[in-house]
Amino acid sequence: MKVLVDTNVVLDVFMKRQPFYEDSFAVFQRVGKRDIDGCLSSTSMTDIFYLLRKFHHGSTNVYPIMDDPAVFFSIVPVFDTTIVNALALRWNDFEDAVRSPRRTVLRISLPEIKPTIKTPTSSACVLRTLSHI
Repeated sequence: MKVLVDTNVVLDVFMKRQPFYEDSFAVFQRVGKRDIDGCLSSTSMTDIFYLLRKFHHGSTNVYPIMDDPAVFFSIVPVFDTTIVNALALRWNDFEDAVRSPRRTVLRISLPEIKPTIKTPTSSACVLRTLSHI
């Protein structure tokens, strides 16, 4: 089963952001065990690199960190029409708007993952996002 993973889930793991780290790490474990086929958008990869570079004060330490998602996750391209259509949706969460049509094109299904975090603004967005993609 393919799962499009939110950028924040990767950041939660690499930056050990609480209280979302444990739930996000559980997603990484499922991808690592090949229980699910984890996908990241190509724009997520550049965003993650940029933010980790700021967090680690330079890119030297970031390249080795980025090797893991590049190996374990499938990288999904984002096309110009995807961006234009996402802008037209006017959603509050632009990343979700960009990801929405990719799910349909790639036939990405939703696992039965129930959120354990009670806040709807959880940074472990994959748990929330999977329930409404």
